[in-house]
Amino acid sequence: MRRSAIALSSILALLCLGACEKSGPPPTPLEVSLVGMSQAKLTQCAGQPASSVPADGLDYLTYSRSEVLDAGLLQNANVPLVGSLAIGTKGVQVTCEATVILKAGKVEALGLRTYPQQGETLAVRICKPIFSRCLNG
Repeated sequence: MRRSAIALSSILALLCLGACEKSGPPPTPLEVSLVGMSQAKLTQCAGQPASSVPADGLDYLTYSRSEVLDAGLLQNANVPLVGSLAIGTKGVQVTCEATVILKAGKVEALGLRTYPQQGETLAVRICKPIFSRCLNG
């Protein structure tokens, strides 16, 4: 009887913790920096988005950039009389797609996606240059 009471209280505590937890992952520092910014300031510092789509009272602005990861040394180096000095692989091109969600003309949220898919830390590193001018001022 006592074991079942302890087990039941443990289950209830876990359920309460799960219910009290905020849904979704915590915002990245990049997202925290942009939330609340006006659309005018965003486009002034990040430039015009690749696309802009209004839907359900929100505006979705999409920005994009690519970067080559893990490229070997001297991939494009040519030395007279020696030829190419490429060492290692040519790397992998990763594209960041950053979607800024605006509500009433202010940044509400930021979504980052990479192709091919990367972890969150790497996605932030690859996408951050899109908004670098927004973070410095």
